[in-house]
Amino acid sequence: MIGSGEHHEGDATDRFIFLRKALQMKIRRVVFVLCPLILHVLLAQPAFDANEENPYMVGIAIAKQYGPEQAQKYFQACHRETGELMCFYGLAYTWNMMGDHQQSLDLVTFLLADEPVPDNLAGYWWMLKGENQLNLLQLQEAQESFRTSLEYFQKMNHERNMYRALLQLGNCQLKAGNLEEADRLIRDAAFLGRKIQENRGHLYILRSISAYCRGKYHAAENFAELASVEFEDYNQVSMIVDCKAYISLFQKESGNLEAANKSLQAALELTQVYEIKEPDWTKLVRAYVQKCEDPAFSEATLQPYKKAKRNYFIDLFLQKIEKARCP
Repeated sequence: MIGSGEHHEGDATDRFIFLRKALQMKIRRVVFVLCPLILHVLLAQPAFDANEENPYMVGIAIAKQYGPEQAQKYFQACHRETGELMCFYGLAYTWNMMGDHQQSLDLVTFLLADEPVPDNLAGYWWMLKGENQLNLLQLQEAQESFRTSLEYFQKMNHERNMYRALLQLGNCQLKAGNLEEADRLIRDAAFLGRKIQENRGHLYILRSISAYCRGKYHAAENFAELASVEFEDYNQVSMIVDCKAYISLFQKESGNLEAANKSLQAALELTQVYEIKEPDWTKLVRAYVQKCEDPAFSEATLQPYKKAKRNYFIDLFLQKIEKARCP
């Protein structure tokens, strides 16, 4: 059968291209990982130096290379010896990196209480406050914090941070279910993001979620594809895996279960190629797409989310899983 033969040949070609790209990305990742390891051997983690001109950026570099726990020790030494406000902010920032959003929120709230806050610092502090509130699903409070940060960044003409504040405002509206306002803010961010050549992967993901919530599954898939390409350019592997999972979800909703399973398999293959843990979001999508194939896995994966605080998108998604019926 000619049609069937051509179909399988196309699948084989697609798989070869996917694996080749994955291998190329893995090579880049190996180089990326080995360089810091080599540097770690040659240069131990820097201790705090009172003569350092920008200790905050040194602390952030330590967080990226050695982890937020080590960066927190650096920031503690910096603040102890200098009283530098940005080093105290670094303590709040590292709590946020470690996922302890209440601790981070408490520290940055303490900073902001000491008015007047310098204009060149206020935008960052309000942004971090908003990010913690967003993670804690304090959506109204988070919006107020992000609006305040945006005002400071506009005052300082910091376009890159204006982009991030707009995007987080859109994220707040999306989590609250205010889809039209979310789309407006995301479009504003898209314009600014193109102007400054910022990574737009997160923007495309938010826009795909908004389209999904409206039942526009093909549009949602298009935006998720754009996000995947963007994250590939920045070699953010775990985000690429999640993009494949989003694509799988949207294909499932469009009624194309075969394509959904194929995209999900591509996501899982990437975790194997890069030897990384399967992201939680990918597990959630797998629990939906393969609910009938593996009901035990589906139920175990979904159980923690039934009791947790959730947002509009996750509520809608979990409702669809609950209603899904197997033949």
